[in-house]
Amino acid sequence: RFMWQGMPVTKPSVASRVRGRTTTVYASWNGATQVASWRILGGSSPTRLSAVASGRKTGFETGIRLPHGESYVATQALDGHGKVLGTSKPAKVS
Repeated sequence: RFMWQGMPVTKPSVASRVRGRTTTVYASWNGATQVASWRILGGSSPTRLSAVASGRKTGFETGIRLPHGESYVATQALDGHGKVLGTSKPAKVS
């Protein structure tokens, strides 16, 4: 009923699932109202991550398939202008 913006004090969440040769990364950030899309960071270690995929936010939890296998992933929540709103902690792909 009223215009408001939610900006959580927590970081975005990241999870992954590997099926065969396909890795899907799931991104969410409970309470964040300004998220328009997600950028997936991937790499061989938690400190060596770079952008590997992206996708529009599709609901509470957005699944994005990776083009190739990564050992670690993190998510970045982006607003409608591509500005980073928050970044998750890196997680080992499992």
